[in-house]
Amino acid sequence: MSGYDLYNSLGLSRVHPPEELAEQLDRKLTDLRSQGYSDDTPEVSEASAARAVLGDAGKRTEYDQALDAPDDEPGIPWIISLAQRPIGPQWGVPSSDGAKKGVSLDSLTSLLKPLYVAAAVAVLLVLSFGNFFFTWAKAEIDGEPGGMNGFGVLSEDSTLFTRTLFLYTALLVIVLLIAGAIMLATSSASKAGALVAAVGGGLLTIYAFIAMVTKFGAEDLFGVMEGDREMMGQLFGTSTIEGSIGIGSIFGLILGLLVLAVTVFYVIKGEGRILPARQQTAQQPEQPVQQ
Repeated sequence: MSGYDLYNSLGLSRVHPPEELAEQLDRKLTDLRSQGYSDDTPEVSEASAARAVLGDAGKRTEYDQALDAPDDEPGIPWIISLAQRPIGPQWGVPSSDGAKKGVSLDSLTSLLKPLYVAAAVAVLLVLSFGNFFFTWAKAEIDGEPGGMNGFGVLSEDSTLFTRTLFLYTALLVIVLLIAGAIMLATSSASKAGALVAAVGGGLLTIYAFIAMVTKFGAEDLFGVMEGDREMMGQLFGTSTIEGSIGIGSIFGLILGLLVLAVTVFYVIKGEGRILPARQQTAQQPEQPVQQ
């Protein structure tokens, strides 16, 4: 036996069928990525090549024959070339259902790059900002121009929202999403940025849910004025008040859940670290003791 032995290197057994080896290597790839190893690291590259070769019956047979041949040495370039060959009928039986699911999951997790997730959070941030401060209805209150957003919160002069609790909640969500997106794009601890953004998404989800289930948007909980829908509609003098109030809470709930889905899935399956990598200091070689 000669050449590069994937079995010994990865702790695999040759008695296992390709389907079982594929499942073992899928789990190993998932574990490596959860530990922060990226696709260009030697550990992930080796496991990926082994998954492509040993998880397919035809390629595995060819590799085993080369591994056992006394005059043939399956080196790393040859293994990579074999792994990159397309799978077809000539390579034997197709992979198992479990292996196919693993391939699909790997394809999805390969898209979970920090910059991609940061871009997604940034888009959701812009939508959330507009959802908080967009005015759905306008009217004059005591001779002063005003408006109401989709959460049922009144604004003064259509610019400054007078409810302090609403304003602080909106600003906190926006700041958390901004910080999370920046950390995802620039920090070595990208998963920490995803967690920060997830907190913002969770706060937005809770706020929007409470606003949606209360009697009149967020007005009952965060308080703009007392009264029912009919009185509010007469005050604003618009038939759109019924349709406009509550839209912000629905949009907010959708946006919050999307932020949570993207960030939490990235933390679980994506590459990166929660804590910054430790900088290892080079150790000075020991000087020989002179007699």
